[in-house]
Amino acid sequence: GNTDQAVLSVGFSVMRRTEKDRFSLGFLFNYGEEEDEVTARNTHGTAKYDYFFSKQSYGYLGLELLNDKFQDIQMRTIVGPGLGYQVWEDPVKALAVEVGASYFSDNMRHGDDNDYITARFGLNFRYALLKFIIFTDSLAYYPSLEKFATYTLRNEAALTTPLVARWVLKLANILQYNSDPANRIGKTDNQWILGLQYLF
Repeated sequence: GNTDQAVLSVGFSVMRRTEKDRFSLGFLFNYGEEEDEVTARNTHGTAKYDYFFSKQSYGYLGLELLNDKFQDIQMRTIVGPGLGYQVWEDPVKALAVEVGASYFSDNMRHGDDNDYITARFGLNFRYALLKFIIFTDSLAYYPSLEKFATYTLRNEAALTTPLVARWVLKLANILQYNSDPANRIGKTDNQWILGLQYLF
């Protein structure tokens, strides 16, 4: 039929790595509309600093921010320290596991605001399936330490393959789950993004 639809996703990811520390920044903005009606609008940002006590063990301080019109979230703020262990880190594969504590705050558009202390369990994985296909997965799980049945998680999985020069084709899936969402909001939010990425 005659459908008027527009979708836009813009993001970047930056990492600085030395022998002693690692600093990373991430940003993603999604917008969609159909027949002049907004169907998606969210912004997600992260900042994280890791300091290595040894070749594999490190401490970290992380910050995560989220704004999502359709989850009724004006601003979600998650910040806190923790410990990590770098299991692998080479050109073919990388795996890091993390555990920590975070301050979790939801400033809602219409619902009740809430804040509490959570644990944090994280996983960052990368593997070169072939020379030209790389799989990555980043998981953050936040169970409340005050209400044990309350938790949120965010998982970002992606496949990338090089095209020409520094351009890369990327297929990503972003899964968000909230065990206790605002009234009339679903617990699961799932997004697929196919786009071009430039490496520098």
